[in-house]
Amino acid sequence: MQDYLTFKEFVKKYPALITAGKLRHILMQKKKNGSTYFYRRLGKNLLISPTLFFEWLDKQGKEE
Repeated sequence: MQDYLTFKEFVKKYPALITAGKLRHILMQKKKNGSTYFYRRLGKNLLISPTLFFEWLDKQGKEE
């Protein structure tokens, strides 16, 4: 089972890594960057898995 944080909780927990604006930009570019890998929608709530986010982040810029 994955651990999920709300958008605000995620940004608050990792302020040195990402701002709310940067995270919104990543999420808006989901078709280009595959960011749907690390988040889920539950009604109006956006839930982000830190584990999956860091896996996704590690894969960025690497050729497969």
